[in-house]
Amino acid sequence: MIEKNPLADYSGLRPYVTSSTIDALKKSNAADPNTEDVPDSDMFIKAQDYSEDWQHIEIVSSDFDPVCTQVYVSFGTKKPHTVIDCMVKEDGVWKVQSVAGQAILPNVILK
Repeated sequence: MIEKNPLADYSGLRPYVTSSTIDALKKSNAADPNTEDVPDSDMFIKAQDYSEDWQHIEIVSSDFDPVCTQVYVSFGTKKPHTVIDCMVKEDGVWKVQSVAGQAILPNVILK
């Protein structure tokens, strides 16, 4: 079985990811890691590996500003890993513009 890089499946990403982000992914994927600084983790989950428990995905919060709507997405039943998706409308469809990793500290009042 040949493994495919999902970050290089540009037509598969197009319904969910902005055109400018796909262009940036193409540039990053074409870069020589021996001469350029390229990410060593998955852009969308901000991790090199994932746990089987990460099949449990939950939107835990959202916020918006003039640039984008931030959607906080936690992975795992105990939410050990969270990212913030910067979502924008492109041609009337909400798409991912960028993703940031975010450590979420539990609020002791909510325990």
